[in-house]
Amino acid sequence: MDDCFTFFFTFNFLLFFSQWQVPNRDLLHAVVALYDVSLPDVGEEFLYATVCAKWSKTILMLRDSGEVVEELCKSHPAGGTSATSSTQDSGIADGDTGQQGGRGAEEKKEDEDKRRFADVFSDSDSSEGSSSESEEEEDFSAGADDFVQRVRERRQQRRDGRLQPSQGNLGIESRLLSCATFERSYCKGEKVVQLHLIAVRRRYRKWGMGRYLLKQVKHPPVVGTYDYLIVHADSSATDFFERFGFSDDVVLNSRFSEFDEQWTNTTMMCYIPPYAGLNGMSSDPELDLKAMELEIRKLC
Repeated sequence: MDDCFTFFFTFNFLLFFSQWQVPNRDLLHAVVALYDVSLPDVGEEFLYATVCAKWSKTILMLRDSGEVVEELCKSHPAGGTSATSSTQDSGIADGDTGQQGGRGAEEKKEDEDKRRFADVFSDSDSSEGSSSESEEEEDFSAGADDFVQRVRERRQQRRDGRLQPSQGNLGIESRLLSCATFERSYCKGEKVVQLHLIAVRRRYRKWGMGRYLLKQVKHPPVVGTYDYLIVHADSSATDFFERFGFSDDVVLNSRFSEFDEQWTNTTMMCYIPPYAGLNGMSSDPELDLKAMELEIRKLC
């Protein structure tokens, strides 16, 4: 998996609309698109609000641009559409076939037509792998339709052989593999990290990227020191989080009820880091003593 990506970033979208290799608005729309495709029940408005919240930060995993260009050149040779291009486009393919349930094709197509980002990240099934002082809130979704249109145009031009893939015309949707959005908060005087969102491109889900992202969120040098890490897990994801030390214990999680308001049909789960995991990050002895005390309480 290490050869699959070369860039790993953590930053705040609200503060980081500045110079980068791609327009940061496009990067934002790509991240929301990946969440929207992976978590269709959450809602686009909530996704933008969460990703762009003042204290939210997002971890991105981007594939090396040279590798993406090489793959696109193989699947879209100059002169026209290849036999495999319709299903192996590294960035996007036709309609997402990952809808849950036993609904008919017409109903699925109708849902996709309603969702703006339905075909931005649509890896084929065959692929394995706000301030009260501001006068007006900024609309972070502005430009999303233009972004989706450019994605479709790039895809069609590659298929028609009118666009030879290169690093200069590579869209961010072709490089983004996975992302996770978290936020540091305080609850009853203790430091809490909330893992709001996590998503991996479908064709890369068996490559251990979800595990890698979760490891980064649990790592104090990445998110800062904390006492608890909480997540609101969908019923289909509780087993995944349990494997990495998260607990759905009702008594334990009841102390974080203030974070429950915006989530429905989910299970709150909590991870308590070992105090030894904080020592490598902390330069404040009091934080180490506090972490040790919490660990001792768990053993009593």
